[in-house]
Amino acid sequence: MSVLLQAGGEGTRLRPATDKVPKPMLLVGGVPIIERLLRHVVQHGLRDITIVTRHLAEVIEEHVGGLELDARIAFVRERRPLGNAGALRLLPDDGSTVVMAFADLLTDLDLSALLAFHRRSGGDLTLASHWDPHRLQFGELVVDGDRVLGYDEKPVKRFLVCSGIVVVGPRVVELARRHESGPVGVSDLANNAIAAGC
Repeated sequence: MSVLLQAGGEGTRLRPATDKVPKPMLLVGGVPIIERLLRHVVQHGLRDITIVTRHLAEVIEEHVGGLELDARIAFVRERRPLGNAGALRLLPDDGSTVVMAFADLLTDLDLSALLAFHRRSGGDLTLASHWDPHRLQFGELVVDGDRVLGYDEKPVKRFLVCSGIVVVGPRVVELARRHESGPVGVSDLANNAIAAGC
């Protein structure tokens, strides 16, 4: 079992805060997000960790390299963007299951329970997920053809979304390795796994 943390993004939505500080290094309660996540991962017994960096890589590598953690941490620098799942292709081809997460993630998810669920389900890919509510800006028409059956004023819709933590079994890691050379996203990973019957 290994862990892959994606820390290579540019954090464009948070600019200018991320112009000189990579998003995983932003402080929450005085502690960088990535440090919080690393401590959480190690707390659940996961100690073989690879961190993928690109944007301001040296800032992340210097901070994490100075932490005292009971873990083996390796860094891989992307030369070009590989997508949020493309770095699976950079891991050793050893047939292990990989817990992949975004390094700017704040979570208290019970990773031990997630991994137990993954093993119990027999699945090749487990996507941690949660319901995300969004209020529409306008009234929604409920219709049957051209007949209006109802009018809901700015309803709240809930969408089941990926929470940014994925357990990737060996079959799906192999699918990522065989993916064409361009960027690979988690959505590509999931759709390719479904298409392959995983």
